[in-house]
Amino acid sequence: MSIREVDLGRAGIRCSSVALGTAGIGNLFREVSDDDARDTLEVSRSAGANYFDTAPHYGLGLAGALYQSGTTDQG
Repeated sequence: MSIREVDLGRAGIRCSSVALGTAGIGNLFREVSDDDARDTLEVSRSAGANYFDTAPHYGLGLAGALYQSGTTDQG
């Protein structure tokens, strides 16, 4: 499965037509293991997602830290 890309308004930026909200991997609703969180990010990227919604209050920064470590691991 591949997520299509769309233009983001008139900014000249292309992004995936589907975003991954990272509140869940930040343990906002229930505890999620780091491995499950990283797997979620990897599957999303593999499908073509490049639009990730994160915020400082998602796990008091946990979601952002997991996202950052996953992108660093990806190169």
